[in-house]
Amino acid sequence: MLKTEDVRGRLSGRFRGMLAAVACAAAAVAIAPVSAGQPVPPAPACALWENGEFDRVDGYYSMILSAPGQPTVDLRAADDFYLEPGYVYKIESITATFFANVAIPDAKLELRADCDGSPGEVLATFLNPIITPTGAYQGTTIQQITFEQINHWLKGGQYWVSVVAKNVPGGSLIYWGTTGPAAPTIGGPVKGSVAHLIAPNGGLPDWTPVDVAGCCCTDLAFTVRGKKCKILHDNGGYDLLRPGPIGSPSLKNDPSTHDNVFTADNFVTNPCVTPVRLCYIRAYIASNCPDARIDLYRSTCELPGQNVVTFTPRVIDTGDRVMVNNKLLSVLCLEVELMSPLNLLPGETFWISAYGLGDGSFNRSSYFLRNAKCGQTSCLVKFSPGRVRGPGIGQTNWVKTKPIIGSAEDYDFAFLVAIVDPDRISETGGPHGGAGCGPGDYNRDGVWDLADLLAFLEDWLPGCP
Repeated sequence: MLKTEDVRGRLSGRFRGMLAAVACAAAAVAIAPVSAGQPVPPAPACALWENGEFDRVDGYYSMILSAPGQPTVDLRAADDFYLEPGYVYKIESITATFFANVAIPDAKLELRADCDGSPGEVLATFLNPIITPTGAYQGTTIQQITFEQINHWLKGGQYWVSVVAKNVPGGSLIYWGTTGPAAPTIGGPVKGSVAHLIAPNGGLPDWTPVDVAGCCCTDLAFTVRGKKCKILHDNGGYDLLRPGPIGSPSLKNDPSTHDNVFTADNFVTNPCVTPVRLCYIRAYIASNCPDARIDLYRSTCELPGQNVVTFTPRVIDTGDRVMVNNKLLSVLCLEVELMSPLNLLPGETFWISAYGLGDGSFNRSSYFLRNAKCGQTSCLVKFSPGRVRGPGIGQTNWVKTKPIIGSAEDYDFAFLVAIVDPDRISETGGPHGGAGCGPGDYNRDGVWDLADLLAFLEDWLPGCP
């Protein structure tokens, strides 16, 4: 039996601190008081961006005010945040701090792209927030507006958050609180771009920086929470405008198996990184099928080999449409989030096959979309060209897609693979990466629990009984 003294003798002070942290975390979880019959509350996601707390200095209108017989007053504010490139981020919750002379009845959140340093197109809209009063300020009530279970994935870059109170009665004064330096000053440092305002029927038809609109140079109080995974391989998005086929057929249409055809493309794991812990997959297909799947294969020489696992992805309609052989197809984003990361062998080639899942109807059609190359005309393939097989094309073996689909060139397909970051070792040790929550979160899953202690012992005491 391994004694405690033996463990301590093998660990440096740094790792003893880690052991203490995860042990305390596990103990805290184990003894946390929970009412009978009530679920254990989930641990909060970690902050990906903290724009700052409400500084009690100022605020900007952000509300849609409706009154009977009166024109709608639409005043909105927005502020930006930044996510480090090289990762994909799962946005789990966003909280904004407002103050108002009424109880805010409702609100909505727009997550926007950046366009030349201003809010751009709307990427997603979220409703049904939790609104919580947290204090008082100059005769008003401070209220936190939290949108939970957002579950929206973004690549690194600059984005904008616009939170606006809605269904607001006449006479309401609702402001998004500002945030700045510790001292209550005007014109302090800002993170990224300053906040922006828009009032379509109030003299600001376009998004305008607050300082240009005659206000203070400041930020707005909000927090973005979630987790991140490191991008291992990114083939890019899809391209419907480049001349030639949009992609390669990829369809499982059981029980009509004579239609089945599968297209796959490959990626490689780093031979010097272990373990390679797969945590996220994204792929794009054009399909009129009711569902979709993603297969992961190991490689046999330069071809897909053993099927490792089949994933049931989250299917997101991008809104784009394309007509192929007189069939209108929807462009779908397929997302797989692995709640328990899948370990891949280092230094190996793997293949991804994304396909529509039909119902046997002869009208079903699906394509694994080719990737975008932004005007590039040569060197279009990473590792090796995509492969295709299946009775739908009369091929039982994997063959290159080029001659099958009549393309003038070989090309890759639109998918992305991300892993738990092997380089993000916490301040207390551990090769687990991710968006962890403090020193006790050894496995970087956002939760302090017994799994952190077990992961620590597995990594630092290999081979011990």
